[in-house]
Amino acid sequence: MFIGRVMLAALYLPFGLLKLENWNHTVAMLRALHAPAPMLAAAIAVLCETILPVLLIIGFKTRLLCLIMILYTAGATYLAHRFWQLPAADALEAEINFFKNIAIIGGFLILAVSGPGRFSVDRG
Repeated sequence: MFIGRVMLAALYLPFGLLKLENWNHTVAMLRALHAPAPMLAAAIAVLCETILPVLLIIGFKTRLLCLIMILYTAGATYLAHRFWQLPAADALEAEINFFKNIAIIGGFLILAVSGPGRFSVDRG
């Protein structure tokens, strides 16, 4: 379970740090995607991709964190990977990322149901 938590966190943490480091670009990207309240959306993205993965690694409030990450990932997936709206030349990459994120959501769902495992702050 610990290794699984680390692997899920590894999908988010580097990109969250990039979003934070390139804050103006992150806000501009969210604005281009027509995200509601791009500044707030950027802050939520940075929080969900930097702080929450660290908490996930240590296994703190794992079940709740997984539910939050499911909602975040589902929203981000819908916002950024709408392959059905793209021209065929651009659709494949977005479709792959869409279904990759669906699998990630599945991983979070399994972790939310099963709990963090023995090597965690929650221990159960």
